[in-house]
Amino acid sequence: MSNLPPVSPHNDRIQSRTAAAVDPEARKIRIGGIIVTAAGIFILLLMGTVTWRMAPILLAAPAEVADGSRFNAGQAIARLVLALFGSVLLFGLVAVGVGLSQATTGQRKKGPVYAIWGAAALVVLLTIVVVFAIKQVQPH
Repeated sequence: MSNLPPVSPHNDRIQSRTAAAVDPEARKIRIGGIIVTAAGIFILLLMGTVTWRMAPILLAAPAEVADGSRFNAGQAIARLVLALFGSVLLFGLVAVGVGLSQATTGQRKKGPVYAIWGAAALVVLLTIVVVFAIKQVQPH
C-alpha cells in the first residue's frame, strides 16, 4: 500500500480536520455567529426589560395602574402590542440559536437562516398590524 492520502472522486484531495479548522470561510462564519449571538442577547435583554416594565400597563389597558400610567387604547390593541413585543423576543431567541450554531460549527446552513428571516417577517407583519390598528382607533 502507498502512503498517499485517500482521493475523492469529487476533488483532488481530502482536507484533514486541521486544515478545515483554519479555513478562512469557516472562520468568517464563526465570527459572524458570535456577532449574531451577541446581537440576539442584546435584543433579548432590551426587549425583555421593556416587556417586563410595560406588561402591567398593557394588561390593565385602558385602566390606570398604581403609578398613574395608562395605555389609552383598548385591550385588543394592548394585546397586539404585547404580541409584537413577543415576536421581537422570538427574533432575539432565534438569533441566539442561529448564532451559536454558526459559531460552533463554522457552517451557514439554510434552515436556520430561513428561521431568522421568518422571525423578522413576523416582526414586520405585526408592526404593520399594530400601526394600522392604532391609526384606526385615533380620532381623525
